Amino acid sequence: MKEEIAKILKMVEEGKITADEAVKLMEALHDSFAFDDYVNSDFNDKMRRFGKDAETFLKGVGAKMNGFVKDMEPKVRNVTKTVVARTAGIVEELGKALNDILDSMGNVCAGPECKDAGCCEEEAGAEVKEEAAAPEPEEESREN
Repeated sequence: MKEEIAKILKMVEEGKITADEAVKLMEALHDSFAFDDYVNSDFNDKMRRFGKDAETFLKGVGAKMNGFVKDMEPKVRNVTKTVVARTAGIVEELGKALNDILDSMGNVCAGPECKDAGCCEEEAGAEVKEEAAAPEPEEESREN
């Protein structure tokens, strides 16, 4: 506002406007700045109220979310316990079924892991005996 008043006074000094015209310009200028201050203060008040309303709203949402989480926590724990218990039951049933299958198959060599059981050594011995008992193929003589 100071700059505008200085320009008006300079115009009076240069003789471009009269003192009465300068007063009218300064009053108009003052009214303009007063209006801007009013608009700015009204806007600022509205923004403060909006901020307070938003804060109150968000605190309410936060409280509701906190209540929701507290309400859901025991339910989630129960579901988790149920899932774990059922999974353990399924694993136990699968183990029993696999053991039943293995028992029904009899003595089947599982490779180097079962050497303690002795089945691999028995099977290896049987293979050696079979090879010894099998006749070797005779070579045909070629007569041409």
